Order: sequence, then structure tokens, then C-alpha cells
Amino acid sequence: MRKGRELEIIVEALERCFAPADADIKSPDAILDRVTGTLREVDVSIRYKIGSVPILVILECRDQSATQDVTWIEQLAKKRDDVRASRAVAVSSSGFSEAARLKAAHDAIDLRTVSELTTEVVLGWCAVPHTIGGSRNTNLTHVAFEFAAGVDTSDPEIRASLHRADGRIDIVRNVFRSQNSGQLVSVSSFWWAAVDQHDLFKASAADGTRQVRKFHLSFDAGERYCLVAGDRQYEIVSIALTAETWIDQTQHSISRALEYTGADGTNIQTVQFEIPVQGKDFVVSLYSDVQNSRTGASLRRNKDDGSDATKGA
Repeated sequence: MRKGRELEIIVEALERCFAPADADIKSPDAILDRVTGTLREVDVSIRYKIGSVPILVILECRDQSATQDVTWIEQLAKKRDDVRASRAVAVSSSGFSEAARLKAAHDAIDLRTVSELTTEVVLGWCAVPHTIGGSRNTNLTHVAFEFAAGVDTSDPEIRASLHRADGRIDIVRNVFRSQNSGQLVSVSSFWWAAVDQHDLFKASAADGTRQVRKFHLSFDAGERYCLVAGDRQYEIVSIALTAETWIDQTQHSISRALEYTGADGTNIQTVQFEIPVQGKDFVVSLYSDVQNSRTGASLRRNKDDGSDATKGA
């Protein structure tokens, strides 16, 4: 992740959580410059309508140690005009000089500061010092197939379609075709369908204890499947599956607490929890709009691919 991108993602998530429900928020975004005819990149953009009037707000972010000066404000005011934005917001993690504040007030540039908070400060509204995460895990240990009568299971094409190079069953390869829909699925698809249908994890203990589950899936009625091998298809009568299932539970403390403030009274506090899920890192954020007594939450991948948010009231 490039330097400064983390602040842009945080600002996008903060604005998304309390923006109008129909707002279109992007980070980064490319907007046409009315003077040069080229696309200009902005860190965060917000588009929405008031009645029939389209509104564009651009936000530029700087995550630097030095206090931001008047030069950046002048540049942002010019950029706002060139991309025909209705408003522009300067966001800094290090604050603004007095000259920058005066210039921003004159040029109608909104200022925001993002600063670190102690956990003790946010626990006044966020009575959640940690979260509990549980990951559902399975390990398929045995798979057996029953083919329709007359199918020669020693056929090399069947073996090649079902097995990986190391001789083990390939559980993720989509080689089973539904005779009803034509959709291709995998052994893993059959297994997770069984997991959901029978709610296998409902009675599982969240202490990592492994349980052996066995299922026999019969296709003699209703949905039918064929194994696709080369240019031929072989009808499957049933599949026997054996797997271990378990739940791992972990506790995650607050990883970061931030405050997003502005001279207009904006004061949004947020706490973040970093939670790994199936090898991928996610960030759960809780927000409090102190000025308007609103709360919200968002969930995003801990990478440079934006965020999805659930808004609070």
C-alpha cells in the first residue's frame, strides 16, 4: 500500500458511514479537468443530488508529519474549480497552520484533522474493548463416487478429471454439470451445500474441537449431475463425503482509535478492530458522530480495495 493510502481509506469509510443513503463515494476517483480536458485524480469523491441538482464534493488527504500550509489550500481551491466540484475538503493528520486556516476560510475550503485517540477516551461511547471472532473450518478427508451402471471407472479420462497431479481428489475443480441448469460445480460446492442444509456448525463448540461428519448425497431423484471428462459426460448416482469440522474462536482488541474533526463542529470518533478471516485480514470499524449523536459501522478488507459500510442511525 502506497504512503498515505491508509488515511484515504479511513476518510472514505468515515464519510461513507454518514453520507446520504444515495451518495456515490469513490476512492480514488478520476474527474475531468474543464481547463486541460484531462482526468485529475482526487483522493475521495462524494456525488449525490439535492432535488435535481448534482453535487460533487472532493476530499484531498495528507498523512505527513509537517503542519499543512497555505500553499496546499491554494492548490486545492484551484483544483476544486477546475473539476467543477461544489465543495472541497482538506484532510490532514498533522493539522494546519494559522495562515492555512485563514486561507481556507476565505476560499471556502473545509478542513478536517484526523488524530489518534486513547482507548480510554472512546470507551465512553464504545463499551466494546474487544471483539470475539469465530472462523468455521472444514477438512474433507474422504470422497467416494458412485457412477451409473455401465460406467467404467478405470477410464483414464475419469481419473484425470477427478484427480490432481498428486493423485488426490480435486475438490475445487468445477467438473460436475447439473442436468437441470447446466451449471458446473465442484466437490466443495456439494460439501458446503450439505453444511448449510444441515447447519453443521450450530452445535459445534468454539474451542477448536474437531468433529467428524459423514454425508451421502444421492442424485437418484430431482437434481442430477454428470462428471464432465474430456468430451464425454458420466452420470453420478451419489457422492459420499467425510470431513472434519471445527470452530476457532479468538479475541481481538482495539487496534486503533481516531478522531475526525473540523472547525464546523464535525467530530467523529472511530475504533478499529483487525480480524483475520480465512487467511484474509478485515477491519471492523465502529463510529460515533458526537455532534449529531449518531453511530455506525463498516467492514472492509485490510487492503487497497475500498470498503463496504453499514450505516448507523
